[in-house]
Amino acid sequence: MEKKAGRFSLLMHFYGRNHPENHLDLFLDIGENLPLAHYFCSLRDFRKQKKDCLAYYILRYGKPHRRRYLTYSGLISENRGKVRKLKKGKYKASFKLIQKPLRETIKIAFQR
Repeated sequence: MEKKAGRFSLLMHFYGRNHPENHLDLFLDIGENLPLAHYFCSLRDFRKQKKDCLAYYILRYGKPHRRRYLTYSGLISENRGKVRKLKKGKYKASFKLIQKPLRETIKIAFQR
């Protein structure tokens, strides 16, 4: 299976304390002139997964995003909260998985 390598950014999208739409966004750079592949998870679900001591996290596929979100932190226009970068780095994944996901969810693990 062909592997793809690139940059990633993990952001927290924050609307307000205990807001139900607070979530994590994972953006994968899949090509220089392409939108970012996007996966997300609500903060509630993420905390629950972390509490259960899983070695990986389950994220859902989202719509592609502008490349600016690979490096952006700050306020989002139209009163849609703010984002803060939590982690950035490089990834390796199946090219087929990130180009056109076969399922709506993926499992990821972060190296320490």
